[in-house]
Amino acid sequence: MSQHRKPAIIIIIILLFVMGGLFAWHQVRNQMAASAMAATSNAPIVIEHSSVKSQVWHPQISAIGTFIAQQGISVTTQVAGVVQSIDFKSGDYVDQGTKLIQLNPTVLTATAAQSDAKYRIALATYQRNVTLAKEKAISAQDLEVSKANMQAAKAQSDEDEANLSETTITAPFAGRLGIRQINIGQLIQPADNIVSLQSVDPILVDFSLPEVYIHRIQTGDQVLVSTSAYPGQTFSGKITALNSTLNSDTRTLDIRAEIPNKNKLLLPGMYADVKVIIPTKSNVLTVPQMAIQYRRLVTRFLLCKIIKPCSATLIWVNNADPKLLLPVVYQQVNLWCQWVGINYKTVQQ
Repeated sequence: MSQHRKPAIIIIIILLFVMGGLFAWHQVRNQMAASAMAATSNAPIVIEHSSVKSQVWHPQISAIGTFIAQQGISVTTQVAGVVQSIDFKSGDYVDQGTKLIQLNPTVLTATAAQSDAKYRIALATYQRNVTLAKEKAISAQDLEVSKANMQAAKAQSDEDEANLSETTITAPFAGRLGIRQINIGQLIQPADNIVSLQSVDPILVDFSLPEVYIHRIQTGDQVLVSTSAYPGQTFSGKITALNSTLNSDTRTLDIRAEIPNKNKLLLPGMYADVKVIIPTKSNVLTVPQMAIQYRRLVTRFLLCKIIKPCSATLIWVNNADPKLLLPVVYQQVNLWCQWVGINYKTVQQ
């Protein structure tokens, strides 16, 4: 029997040691927690205060957009020809009508001269037939045929003259040229890209807003635009157009604004951070931004009492555990408020 009791006694002793250890650990943990709470409650509280001010507030709606040119094209030619001269440099700013390139006009000059000669012959024949018709020497049909031949010859002559004029390619509007895509002696065809031409003053910015903002915006509203190319710099402009329909997929309204660009800093295709300024609201009470921020492990208590219609006193307490600090807030802040002679209410972030 004694041999059977020894294992049971050992197991009982082990269980007693384990339970005793758990009980001791629980007591030590409670003591440490109590000490921490006591230390926290006795620690000095840092209280900051600031005046709540009345300021003019400009509500804003943020959006992302893209800069586009007021006018932008790829300069090309309407007639085939060999490049005889290039009269611009890549990146130049040019005025309307500035000569850009000259195609070899030799062939088209000869064609235009030939067409002009045929027109003169047809015109002389028609004028002679008019005289003969008055004398009843030719039929009315012959007169009409000669007239049609004269008109066809005139149209062909005008077409050849127009083609000849197209050998001199000019800028259709003032703007900034891109990088040229052709060389002297190169044979170019209609629709070949010669150079990009962009009118960038003023420049446009396209963006879109959700349909919930439609009732708050209108043409003429101010916009503030910034771009990552010029950190810290803001460009001001106005909304010039609202699209007549919403995008059925995104339920957004396309909007276009115009931005003055006298220094030519902004270029088509650049990213735009757009803020639409809503009509001003005045007499708005503002508080410091840090008083309404929320950060992990940081709790702020806001205490505010309006003294006058456009002013107030704000107090906030940093690094506060609500369960531990609330009594301290009431004790220490209450003393401060009594000292300055105001009542207060607590607003918890």
